Amino acid sequence: MRHWLIAPVLIVGVVVQAQDQSGCPGSRQRIPTSSCGSGDVKRNITVRVASLDTGEGRTIGGYVTANSRVTPQAMADTVAHVEEHQYRACDTGLEIVERVRESFQRLGYFCADVEPIAGQQTGKNEFTINIRVHPGEQYRVSELKFTGATQLSPDELKSAFHIKQNSLFDGESVRRGLETIQKSYAKKGHPGVAAVPVALVDPNNKKIVIEIKIQESVSP
Repeated sequence: MRHWLIAPVLIVGVVVQAQDQSGCPGSRQRIPTSSCGSGDVKRNITVRVASLDTGEGRTIGGYVTANSRVTPQAMADTVAHVEEHQYRACDTGLEIVERVRESFQRLGYFCADVEPIAGQQTGKNEFTINIRVHPGEQYRVSELKFTGATQLSPDELKSAFHIKQNSLFDGESVRRGLETIQKSYAKKGHPGVAAVPVALVDPNNKKIVIEIKIQESVSP
């Protein structure tokens, strides 16, 4: 059996950033160091999910047990999100965790934590895995604010995000909004702008303030 000792990290943003979960309750998995070198590329590695267990609900072979807070469709979408990806041999476990957390954060589970992945090799480039995730509670967005922007107005920046106050946190919406901001800056002659998301977590009220730190380029 091959073990990937990994910890949860979400890749989101115009510039690749790790979403900080330091405000989440409970102990977090240790953030690993990538084992990939500069010459490593994605390979044709196939990953099959034997089971996805949330502690309350479990999917095995497409069947989802009853009484799960996470809907059967969300469970199925997470499995598909993991299986459809092309992985690097050096970072397969880390990439799997990223994709599991992406799926759960789309549903508001900002503090979702994933246990280390153990993969059973079933072929030359094929692994079968079991996933155990702790979703935690769903979080809502209490505020969306921006700092560091001079070239775009607050209204222009907010229009890039389809996020309403008190809506469930959705990591995918944040990612799309950051991409829209980058495109807007590029049209103004500033292609080197970085938009870095920071989540300020209130675990008691299950609220999140999303601060987007804009780092504008000085010259076109």
